[in-house]
Amino acid sequence: MVLVGLVIGFAVTSAVDLWFVITSIPNGTLRLMQTVEIPGGTYCISLEGTFRPFARFWIPPLLFESLLCMMAIYRAVKESTSGTSVSLLIRGQSLMRIMIRDSIMYFLA
Repeated sequence: MVLVGLVIGFAVTSAVDLWFVITSIPNGTLRLMQTVEIPGGTYCISLEGTFRPFARFWIPPLLFESLLCMMAIYRAVKESTSGTSVSLLIRGQSLMRIMIRDSIMYFLA
């Protein structure tokens, strides 16, 4: 059930991002973009200054990642308060604890 919710959340996030990108690019704006070579790749910049509507693009993924982090923290608190752990043990640590720790570190990085 959780997996279905996460897949739906990811699909909604992707759809909203696509909608933001499509509606944020007025006709002719792409001609006003320039590519700039930076170490490690290419970056696109607007020739008219800062293209602020693209800032909206980051809101849905940030909300979705925040949800994932909150779920990991909730599970970590629940796991730490329970006296027994039924997860697989890997070198003395439960698999669930490793996954929770890594999910939180991924979000913070």
